[in-house]
Amino acid sequence: MKRLLLISASIFLASLFIQAQDSEDELAGIRFGFHSAGLVKDGERPDTANSLNNLYIGFFREKKIASLFYWGSGVEYFQNGTKYSNNSKRVLHTLSVPLNLKLKVGPIFGVAGAAANFKVSEKNCCRRY
Repeated sequence: MKRLLLISASIFLASLFIQAQDSEDELAGIRFGFHSAGLVKDGERPDTANSLNNLYIGFFREKKIASLFYWGSGVEYFQNGTKYSNNSKRVLHTLSVPLNLKLKVGPIFGVAGAAANFKVSEKNCCRRY
């Protein structure tokens, strides 16, 4: 049920972000890539923990607000977590809403912003024999 809700919400949000471009001042699309994440406890990573490697996917939209500045927003889904040496793992399913401001001067640009992250679910998987 949670997976169906997540897929439905993703399709709805995609329809909001991916629309026909009205002008050359707007850009919208799909963003995906590689994500490597680990968990820490009290500021340190446990000795038996390794990073969890996975893919992420999201939708983004940028709008030109001045001659050199762009405002960006979007929604992304990714998994955080860690793998332990005994083949157990902890996986956090996360939905992120990033907001950023981009300065573009020729081929060089800088991006600054923040993201609100929401934990959708959490799974602790044990070693199976």
